Amino acid sequence: MTNQPITMMPAQAITQVEDLIGAFAETACHAPAMRVAFVLAVVALGRVAHADTDCAHVLARLDHEVAEASAHPIKLASPPVDADGQRCTDAADTTGREGDAAGGSATDAPTVETGTLSGDRATVRSDGPHGSGRYWSIDVRVVNGGHQLGACMQTSTTWWRNLPGAARKSLGVWHVLDGGAFFLWSTLAIGDSEWESLALPLVYRVSKHQLVLDRKLTTSAVARFGRMYRDAAAVADDDARAMHVSAAAAYAAFATQGACKP
Repeated sequence: MTNQPITMMPAQAITQVEDLIGAFAETACHAPAMRVAFVLAVVALGRVAHADTDCAHVLARLDHEVAEASAHPIKLASPPVDADGQRCTDAADTTGREGDAAGGSATDAPTVETGTLSGDRATVRSDGPHGSGRYWSIDVRVVNGGHQLGACMQTSTTWWRNLPGAARKSLGVWHVLDGGAFFLWSTLAIGDSEWESLALPLVYRVSKHQLVLDRKLTTSAVARFGRMYRDAAAVADDDARAMHVSAAAAYAAFATQGACKP
C-alpha cells in the first residue's frame, strides 16, 4: 500500500466542524434530512482542508508567480548586485565541478557553467543545495558590449524532496545555462510546509542589461514539468500522488492557456 501524506485540517475548519456537531447532535439522529445536511457539510469542510492541493489553487499560484517574475527583471550590473541592491561577492570564477543535478550533495564543490546568454559570453556558478529548503546560491556573469555585468540570487529546490526516484532521474542534470537562456529552478509553495511545494521553472534572456522572463520558454519548461508530475503520479512509490496529479493538470492548463477541468 502506498503511504499518502497526512493533511491536517485548518483550525478554522475544525472549529466549523465542532460548531456543526454541537448544532446537529441532538436532532441528527431523529431527522434523516438533518443527517444528510450534516454529512454534506463535513464533506465540504474536508474539501476546504485539501484546497492547497487543488488544481485551481496550483494554477492560480503558478499564474501569480510567473507574473511576478515577468514584472521584476533581474538587473545585470557592474559591480554585480542582488535583488536587494547589495553587492555580490566575486563568486563567478572558473573553479568547480562541471554539471550538477538539483539533488547534488551540498559538500561538493560549486558547479561552474560556461556558455552564452542571448549571444553574450556568460559564466554561472551554482552552490548548493543547502539546508532543509535546499537553497542554492546562483551567481551569473555576462560580457555585454565589452563590459562584464552580473547578478546573484538565491533559489530553493525543496520540491525535490517529494519526488519519487523515477521522477528525479527523469529530470536529469540541472543546467542553468541552456540553449542561450538562463534556466532558474525555483519553488512554488502551495501549503504551509516545505514538503507542500512544486517546481517553478523560470527561463530568462538578456535584454537591456537585465535578465527578463522569456514567457514562451518558461511556458515550455512548465509543460515539461507537468509531464514529469504526470509520470511521477503513475509510479507506485509516489507518496505525494494527490499533489502531483493536481500539478500535472495545472501545469498543462497553464501551458495551453486553459483552465482546470472540473
